[in-house]
Amino acid sequence: MDSLHQGLVKFDEDGIQELSDLTGTDLTSLANRIRALKKADGRYDNYGGICEGASGNVRFIIETDEIKAE
Repeated sequence: MDSLHQGLVKFDEDGIQELSDLTGTDLTSLANRIRALKKADGRYDNYGGICEGASGNVRFIIETDEIKAE
């Protein structure tokens, strides 16, 4: 039970508080930012140009800090 409690405290500090710091208490603004990113992602289909009539797609790999298991 103590491990669960510590995990929830860590999740709050490292996850929820970080999101709150970015968006304040209004989670609607966070949802709007995520929707805008998703919409922009759908329109992005090439890196440097594409011939008329051709199609393409782009995938991004996002590097993050290591998640350490305790």
